[in-house]
Amino acid sequence: MVLHSQAWPISKQEEVHLPVELEQCVRVYTKFYREHRPGTKLGWCFQVSHGDIVPLYTKRRFSFEVSTYQIAILMLFNNANCYTVRQITQLTNVEEYQVIQILNYFLQKRILMVTESDGSEEQLTQQQVGLSGSITSIPTLTEDTLITLYFNYTNKNTRIYLHFLSKSEEKAETQKAMACIESDRKDIIGACIVRILKTRKRLSLQELWEEVRKQLASHFNPSLPQLKLNIEKLIERGFIRRDPNDMKVYEYIA
Repeated sequence: MVLHSQAWPISKQEEVHLPVELEQCVRVYTKFYREHRPGTKLGWCFQVSHGDIVPLYTKRRFSFEVSTYQIAILMLFNNANCYTVRQITQLTNVEEYQVIQILNYFLQKRILMVTESDGSEEQLTQQQVGLSGSITSIPTLTEDTLITLYFNYTNKNTRIYLHFLSKSEEKAETQKAMACIESDRKDIIGACIVRILKTRKRLSLQELWEEVRKQLASHFNPSLPQLKLNIEKLIERGFIRRDPNDMKVYEYIA
């Protein structure tokens, strides 16, 4: 999904180190986008991206729906059976507190396990025999805690939703995004009103609303209260005025 930054101002965070497979996809699409939209800048907001990943080490076939950060962590295990928390943080370039939150969630869901020592997949699988279901207590993770896949993973469902975002982060991100969106949309509506009245000179409220909605249809659908609020702001700033003979008609002030 490609969003316009003025209509959807999602904050761009520090770049995550993507797995080679995803990095190749990013390069291909970026090249395609630049060829078709020259002069525009394409940014990637991986903190709000997600996708599907299929584990090949389980007896049954599963599909995990996860965030891009979770994909970056899980796909590290294509290269080694075990990683410390410090190594995962360094290799993914994800903030340590986020890495720990994701790891704790995966530990709870038995996607990952804490292990005392590294070993082959066969050795680690044997160590995990007898473990099943969810665990009631999560060990406190440190930078040196060793993490591995839970090779005996099982689930009654074949598609498992694991997309994780803490409630506090989700609420804060949503509030921040909505505040930015509301602010930017006010500016866009105001500029649109001025542009229309500068061309048409005078319009009734209904005519102005219809024209604004038509011009902004490809971006968002402004409401009548939003329009009225912007009209009052523009009147205060001296850009437009009400017709003295008809208070429902608005004029552009040259």
